Amino acid sequence: MVEKDYEATLKSYCNVYEEVGNIYDDSADDILRDCNIITDDNDRYRLNSRFVEYRCPYLIPFMHFNEITQQYTVHTSASIDIIKEIFYALKYENINVKDWLQLERILKVANEWKLNDVKRCVVQKFVDGINEENCISVWRMCAKYLPDQIKKTFDYVLYTVNKSVTNGYNIDFFRLKSKNLFEILNADLLKVNDEMDVWILLKRWISVDRRRRIPYYRQLMKSIRFNLLNDEQKDEIKKDLVRFKITKTDDQSTLWSMNSQARIQRDLLLAIGGWEKTGPTNAVEVLDINGDRWQRVKTFEDNRRVAYHECVVINNKLYIIGGFEGSQYFNTVRCYDSEAKKWCELAPMHYARCYISACEINGRIIVAGGSDGRLRLRTAETYDASKNQWTKIRNMIQRRSDAAACAMGGKMFVAGGYTGEVVLQTIEMYIPEIDIWTEIAHMSSPRSGKQTISR
Repeated sequence: MVEKDYEATLKSYCNVYEEVGNIYDDSADDILRDCNIITDDNDRYRLNSRFVEYRCPYLIPFMHFNEITQQYTVHTSASIDIIKEIFYALKYENINVKDWLQLERILKVANEWKLNDVKRCVVQKFVDGINEENCISVWRMCAKYLPDQIKKTFDYVLYTVNKSVTNGYNIDFFRLKSKNLFEILNADLLKVNDEMDVWILLKRWISVDRRRRIPYYRQLMKSIRFNLLNDEQKDEIKKDLVRFKITKTDDQSTLWSMNSQARIQRDLLLAIGGWEKTGPTNAVEVLDINGDRWQRVKTFEDNRRVAYHECVVINNKLYIIGGFEGSQYFNTVRCYDSEAKKWCELAPMHYARCYISACEINGRIIVAGGSDGRLRLRTAETYDASKNQWTKIRNMIQRRSDAAACAMGGKMFVAGGYTGEVVLQTIEMYIPEIDIWTEIAHMSSPRSGKQTISR
């Protein structure tokens, strides 16, 4: 009962503090701001002692009370900027800092002060800014502080590490521990051209500190799928092992992985639906780049036949929008979740559309034009996946179906198409921030039923 009353009292103090004074507000009542956190540079940060006790209990043993001033003091080696950001994060559950080094300093202090909420905020900031240079550091941070993001960040590492190391972007690769390196090189989802790339990555890692790292080679070599190498590649690796005095020619039989399973292809070219001799189809084919052939993937197929639709990919989800099945024009949206491996129906568009134009901008789908079976459309709308909701936006300047769309620089470009009477050579640009369509330079000739791409 006493513990519950004490916690209720602390919450009460915090609630009063929240209402009366902001933790950054120097004009707040001094009675409320009765705790001084003093840095080595003698900078002072003032806030409510009850707030400190409730949100940062680690500091309680270091709080010294002065009977004369009726104030608490806490001495810390952390800088005033770090302290401000930590208590801002404690209050608002957010971090405004963008500088990588400053975030690392905040994380260090938050870890020392056992502030799990602040640590999660900081690491989430790293996750949001993940790139080829920092992805390994972010992955290891998540393993320590934010477990629910490990899968996402590790997947990013697997997708980019070969390219980033080859191009000299990823210094953290060479600092990996052997067990983490094996986890990467052994993964089915590692994006490599062939198993020779795995050997090259392994060689580069060993070459940084050969004396200390050569003892790990026997285990690490098991990440290379020997049976997927051609004879020339096998001979090259064997010669490398002898040349580097890693092993003798006759001592290699136990090194290799007997895993003959090809790594999972990361970049896929899919052909989904369309019109066959008998009408619309639900067939899905994928291009096998290594085998230079198309293969039908029945396990990936939806039960709905559709043609003249549009496809958009966002993260791990594929969206099939609108289309025509021979008698009905769809306003429906079907979504394939590659992680859950299943199809689902999402909120429908406001208008049925086939011969539609669509693209993704900043995580949202924008669709424009098309045909509803009676008219060519000027209407446009946008889809917010977080809300599963379509919202109408400003109409295009001209009606058009069979146009091509792409995104570039945060804007949508819709080119050419057909009004129902004439083929167009105009191009319209949509600016989402101000919800405006504007015409830009025309194409040299009218075109319909084509495609565009941006890079």
